[in-house]
Amino acid sequence: MTVKATHPRDARFVTVEEIRATAIGNLPRDVADYLEAGAGAERTLRANREAFGRWVIRPRPMSGVSAPRTSTTLLGIPLSVPVLTAPFGGDGLFAAEGHLAVARANASCGTVSVVPEVGTFSYEQVRAAAPAAARIAQVHPFDSFDPVARRIRDAGYDALCVTVDCPVIGYRARSRMNRLRPDRSIWAGNAEADGTPSVTQMFRDGITEQAPPWTWDKLAAAAARQDLPWIAKGILTGEAARAALDAGAAAIVVSNHGGRQVDPAPASLDALPEVAAAVGGRVPVLLDSGVRTGADVFLALALGADAVLIGRLAAYGLAAAGEAGVRRTIELLAEELRTLMILAGTPDIAAISPAVISRRG
Repeated sequence: MTVKATHPRDARFVTVEEIRATAIGNLPRDVADYLEAGAGAERTLRANREAFGRWVIRPRPMSGVSAPRTSTTLLGIPLSVPVLTAPFGGDGLFAAEGHLAVARANASCGTVSVVPEVGTFSYEQVRAAAPAAARIAQVHPFDSFDPVARRIRDAGYDALCVTVDCPVIGYRARSRMNRLRPDRSIWAGNAEADGTPSVTQMFRDGITEQAPPWTWDKLAAAAARQDLPWIAKGILTGEAARAALDAGAAAIVVSNHGGRQVDPAPASLDALPEVAAAVGGRVPVLLDSGVRTGADVFLALALGADAVLIGRLAAYGLAAAGEAGVRRTIELLAEELRTLMILAGTPDIAAISPAVISRRG
């Protein structure tokens, strides 16, 4: 289960695909499969990528744009580029420093980590490693919600990210076939601290379908008891988006959990316009699942997203070269995004609209 990479501080990959290839080469087969696999027959996993291929960017020659601005804000948090890292678990499988390294990379790039509930390191450890980047923390709507949310608040985070699409772990055939059995500490950075119930037990309940079910009403009541805004992650329909807004969500993440939950499910990019229309600009909308390039970031913004989350890409960077690999991944996305903004004549993020893209014929 150990990673072979030496994580050089001066890693200089020239493409994101080179980072992915290096990461897969560094990882044992079962860990690489855990990272790359989806649920069921992996139709959703493939659909996430295929959806981006249905759109093209409309070039705008002689636009006069030469130094596009990629900066934006999310819930009052400044971002140098509209890319955040997603709260993926099992980070210690990919590099010894896991989300500590991810957060430091985000800090150096001027963007934000969404810190996982089931990571190798605690909320407090990640926040201490990079307070400028560790600004949002994940919590699941299980009966540990209140103590976990209080702990997140006390650690100094600005917002909660509530993962609403994971009441039970998806049927992930590839990992089942590999009989992957890493040490539980890989997921237990937040276990049994400050009175918080065991995360290991919580997710064992989820796997065996023993976790008590939650509803939007129950989540709304629990979130209202907290002093932090919350983001609903795992929305794929306008109906669910409206329910999340009615429950008090301050932002929406359009996500199918990277294809790891429902199979088949809508591709996140395909669901984005419906969700954005339902939200109607009342709160920020983010796109998660399937993003691999700066062109993907551009298309997501054009179709209604305010920013994107990267999970697998961040994990590839981590496995390829630790903190330097994650930093380089974000740099490459930002570089390609800026290039396309010049070619499409969009001087800033707000100018990336449906008018600058079209369906492929």
